[in-house]
Amino acid sequence: MKKIFSLAVALISVGFLTAANAEDLVKIGSDAVIGPGAEFENVVIIGGDLTLEGVVQENVVVIGGDLKMDGSARIEDNAVIIFGKIIREGDAVLPKNTVELSFSKLCASKWCLLPVFGIFAISLLGLAMLTAFAALFIIIAALFTERIGRTSCYIEKRPWRSLFIGFVIALLVTPITLFLVITLIGIPLIPLLFIILSAAALFGFTAACQLIGLKFFRAIRKPGRPMILEVIAGL
Repeated sequence: MKKIFSLAVALISVGFLTAANAEDLVKIGSDAVIGPGAEFENVVIIGGDLTLEGVVQENVVVIGGDLKMDGSARIEDNAVIIFGKIIREGDAVLPKNTVELSFSKLCASKWCLLPVFGIFAISLLGLAMLTAFAALFIIIAALFTERIGRTSCYIEKRPWRSLFIGFVIALLVTPITLFLVITLIGIPLIPLLFIILSAAALFGFTAACQLIGLKFFRAIRKPGRPMILEVIAGL
């Protein structure tokens, strides 16, 4: 809880940058030095190091830099160092509420494994979705072989016309949906509309995959492959 509180203080301190008074020190993109005998209420340093030899009565926040404490340096309330480290020498006093999030500490902890697990989970999800779509396209190609072939041929012969028709349909989806909502009577037809559009999209993707696979096998001089293989190769 103390760490959460200290991080909250860091965000609040950064949020009040523009309202900092004369007793606050705020610097962005440069180092700061607080000499012996100097006192500040709050100190916020972003993208630089802080060398502290004086006293900070409340909070110190350093993001993207190190906190160097020498001599009689003292921080009263909270110290939050993000993507940096604390270097303390002599009789410098750190507060009890101190949070130090450095790359070395993060990688030495279990939290470093989270991005790895995240990438792994996303990869598995993507593979599962790709497998599901591949199975769906294969089923469509098997059930509607002749129609997929005719659609693929039409796309190959009239690519710009096919693209234009698809673009117009995509533009009309929103106004048609709004019209059905406004008329109230057409509201029950909205699910049917999206079912038809989804089926048409899957059919069109299958035909596009078949065309790409067809051209692939032509390119490697192995034409005449079964349509299911062309769909898989195109996908």
